[in-house]
Amino acid sequence: MLLYWDAMSLFLRTAKPFPWRIILAGVIIVFISLFAYKILYYYSQIKTGKVDYSALQFERSLATGSYLAKQAGIGSPSTLQDLKGDPKLGPDSALIRIVEFADFGCPFSQTESHVLRALAKLFPKDIQIIYKDFPLPDLHPGADLASLAAGCANDQDKFWEYHDALYGQSIIFDQPSLIVLATEQGLNEKEFTLCLESEKFRTDLENDIATGQALGVVGTPTFFINQQKIEGAIPFSIFKTLIEELINIVKI
Repeated sequence: MLLYWDAMSLFLRTAKPFPWRIILAGVIIVFISLFAYKILYYYSQIKTGKVDYSALQFERSLATGSYLAKQAGIGSPSTLQDLKGDPKLGPDSALIRIVEFADFGCPFSQTESHVLRALAKLFPKDIQIIYKDFPLPDLHPGADLASLAAGCANDQDKFWEYHDALYGQSIIFDQPSLIVLATEQGLNEKEFTLCLESEKFRTDLENDIATGQALGVVGTPTFFINQQKIEGAIPFSIFKTLIEELINIVKI
């Protein structure tokens, strides 16, 4: 980049003051600036999980939920077997299993939490949602502590209430705030505080992260729908179509 600017500086000092050369120099500067912006923009999206790779594929192929359903019904590029102890919503007999890797500090995980809750109400017998933690504390300070707090809530059979409260309220992810939130959800404050302060579920959290990394998870939310990996937030209408189509595929 320094060589570029040195060359540009030399060009402007030695070039005759013809307007077209000045215009050309301006166009080059704009082009380089836009290119650098694109790189930084997509890098930040990938790091935060905002990039919806599936949605990009929709635009290229003019497909919607039907395309995703066919992909989710084909093969098993990953295997998620040991899900004991993970928070679950929906029956074990469900045709569709959705394993979500999410981050309580991620705004896209927050948006998708509402989508999944709506789907759980719409398909109470057909889908099972399993939550796995994948906090990115470098991007979302305190997200790992929020995950530990959610584990403590799960220990008192209040995971989903606490899950909804974490995503539904704007709070600082520190111990005092997380404890207050727990009491508001009807958890035993003393048990919750001891659990959180001792980091009782640190090993479980690290196992979730290691599992996600082994499966190629790099951002949140990331889903494994009947073992098929789908990255990025999925709009409700597309997710609904995906589930409907996948139910038809599985029943065949």
